[in-house]
Formats: sequence, structure tokens, C-alpha cells
Amino acid sequence: HRPRNIELYRAPILLVGKGVTGDFKAKAALSTIDVIFTDAITSIKSLSNDIDFLNFLLALFNSDLFSYFLIQTNSSIGIEREQTHDKDDKFSMPVIYEQSDENLNELVNNLKQAITEYDSLVFNDAEKQQLERSIQSIQNSINQQLYQLYSLTQQERALIAYAIDITIPTLNNRTSVRNSKPDKAYLGRYAGIFIKHFNNIYNISGNHFEVEIVESSYAVGMYFKVIAEPSAHEGQIIWNASTFENLLATFAILSYSNISKDLFMQKDLKGFEADGFYIVKPNERKCWHEAVAYLDLGEIIDAIHQTRP
Repeated sequence: HRPRNIELYRAPILLVGKGVTGDFKAKAALSTIDVIFTDAITSIKSLSNDIDFLNFLLALFNSDLFSYFLIQTNSSIGIEREQTHDKDDKFSMPVIYEQSDENLNELVNNLKQAITEYDSLVFNDAEKQQLERSIQSIQNSINQQLYQLYSLTQQERALIAYAIDITIPTLNNRTSVRNSKPDKAYLGRYAGIFIKHFNNIYNISGNHFEVEIVESSYAVGMYFKVIAEPSAHEGQIIWNASTFENLLATFAILSYSNISKDLFMQKDLKGFEADGFYIVKPNERKCWHEAVAYLDLGEIIDAIHQTRP
């Protein structure tokens, strides 16, 4: 046996459990008192007692970025018991830390205080609900701080959001999230990825860009078109446009391809017209997420380049 070092058990230390939470975050907590523990817990000790660094690790292990990292690299998440191997999984997370970040430290301390107050309340009253919203708001701010620290692009942030909003609920079999339909704001963010990209192209040449969106209970269709004058509609989006309503009915027929006698595969419809292109997909949140917009945009750009002489 290797020699024991009592200093490894003295506060402050970060304690990290083998398991993960339901949303694939580490079970981690910062201890300000000396503790001993079993092999189900791993401790991280700063040799210089740098509590700011431990706070940074605590924020990282409880972030959306960490959940995304585990989904991409973990050897057992979504397959068997929700456990992680310390060396190969949790502690292979890249760490970017040069010096203490006052904003991040303040957010972590505020989060710990809010969670302590939340746990002390017995009844699920208005005060507890307000604390719950406050905790979520602080956690969102911590996520944004980490995104800036890791210099993540908007596309990379969208991929993380897809993991949090779609992938994890699907792995956890949360049917209410998986089967929910997108609202106008959600669809608008999808369309906004295309609008931003093509505005940079067509506005230079004196043309403009606009999106027509029509919804049905089964499908959503978007028609992206080039126009001669600036769009008169808010956000360059025309809602419930009637120009290609028949396309949705066609989609119901064409969106499934027969693989075998009893097996069908659902497909999206993407096509081009003289003044633009259209995308028609099922009316489901997973199909119209911002991360999927970047993927669809890439396919459209590739198709445009292939048609040029």
C-alpha cells in the first residue's frame, strides 16, 4: 500500500462521486471541513489551498459543458449504470485555468448560498419556487462564463444546447420533451441561422432575404427566398404563409421510405425553386433545433456549390 497522507483529507477539498446526476453532471461538492470517505468518492486537493481553483472545478463539473463532454466521451452513460471512470471519463475533461475569475467565483458562491437556502425550506411555496428560478438563472450565467473561457463559437454552444435539450431527455426517456412541438420563438431561432448567413451574401449585391413559415399539426415548412426589396416583416419572417401549404400534404406522403415490409424510415424534404429553397420536416422540437439548423445550412450550401458550373 502507498503511504497515507493525512493532508489529502483536510479542507478545503473537492469531493467527486462515482455516479452522475440525471442530467449527466458530476456529483461534486466543496467541503470546508476535514472529512474521510470511502473509495466511492474521489477528492481533489489543492496543494496551495487555492479555493478559487476548487470553485472553478466545482463550476465545471456541474456545467452543461461537462454534460456534453461526458455524452461524447463517456464509456457507459446512456448504456448501463450512470457511473463514470475517474481517469478515463471525468478527469480527462480539459481544464483551462490561469488565474482566479472574480465573476465566476461570485456566481459559484451565490449558487451555493441559493442551494443552501432552497434545501432549508420545507414547503414548496412561492419563496422556494423563486429560489428555484434564481438557481437556474445563476447556473445559466455560470455556463455562459465557461463558454467564454473555452472560446466556444455559437455553433458549438448550439451543439451543447442540443445535448441538454434533446439528447439527455431522450436518453432518460422523457417523452414530454421528446414529443413536444416547437413554438414560434423556437422556429424563429432556427430560421435566424439561415437569415444571418444569407443576409451577409445577398445584402452586398443589393438583394434581400426572407423566410415564409407554415405549420400544421404534423409538419413545418420553411421557404427561404431571395427578394428585391427589404422584407417588410418582423425578423424577415412571414408566419403561416399560404404559398406552399400543399407541400405539407405532399410531405405526409413522401417523407417515409419503405425499407422492408414493416419498416419505414422518415425523411426530411429539401428542395430548390427559381428564387429560393425549402425545408419541410416533422413538427417536432428535435427537428428544428438551432444545432440542426447549422447542419441543414451546410447541406444547402453544399448543394448550391454543386449546382454551379
